[in-house]
Amino acid sequence: MFQLEHKYYLYTLGFIPVFVLIYFLLNIWRKRALKSYGDILVIQQLFPDVSKAKRFWKFILFSFAFAFLILGIVNPQVGTKLEEVKRKLLTTSRLLKLRLKTLNMKPNVPSATEIMEK
Repeated sequence: MFQLEHKYYLYTLGFIPVFVLIYFLLNIWRKRALKSYGDILVIQQLFPDVSKAKRFWKFILFSFAFAFLILGIVNPQVGTKLEEVKRKLLTTSRLLKLRLKTLNMKPNVPSATEIMEK
């Protein structure tokens, strides 16, 4: 049996395509901004430590982290069944009588009504 505790949070997974779109739009904007400063090859030589792959893998890691966070919030439950359990309450005097009965002793405890009357 497979259940989801909070199914409505699955709709937030729809933000991942929006993140992808924003990522690509920012890359296009970044390229245009760099072209406005000058030749891209010269700028790449000026900043040799800037890595495109690092930016890409950061985005991929962010996307997976977001997806797994949402799946954690949804709380999938595998193989669980909800079952109602009725609890039976025992009063202190009943427990004492039961304990004395197990010890084979005659219970000499006043009832709860007698205690309440005093």
